[in-house]
Amino acid sequence: MNRTSKKQAKIIVHPASIRLMTDATWEYAHKILWNNHPFTKKETEQAKALIQEYYESIPSEKFAAGIHRYFSGYCIRILMARNYVLRRPQRYIPHPCIWIDKRNPKGFAGTKAWYDAFIQEQHYVNQRFRPQSFSKTA
Repeated sequence: MNRTSKKQAKIIVHPASIRLMTDATWEYAHKILWNNHPFTKKETEQAKALIQEYYESIPSEKFAAGIHRYFSGYCIRILMARNYVLRRPQRYIPHPCIWIDKRNPKGFAGTKAWYDAFIQEQHYVNQRFRPQSFSKTA
């Protein structure tokens, strides 16, 4: 047996962690997009199940290392959708079970491209306007 080889332990995400993030994301989306409109218990459970699919698709290693980044990203995408709707009175966010569904390219899934462009722009701005140290020449 080679003692120098290291085995990495398999990371398993506890279901309670996924449930916590799912609940927090639902509460945020419910308030921001649907203004706390009262949905039935069944509708809420369906919406949460759809949100949970997003969290379950995150690899365990990434979930454990940076779930806060995913949650922040999801919240930013929710705000982007809200801002998109507010720009024109004829726009609206459909029922949560339609909008959150991964198979709906015009719903939450469609905000991924917006978010990626936003992150790219932020990276560009941060690189371009980063303060540089100047050497003094005398």
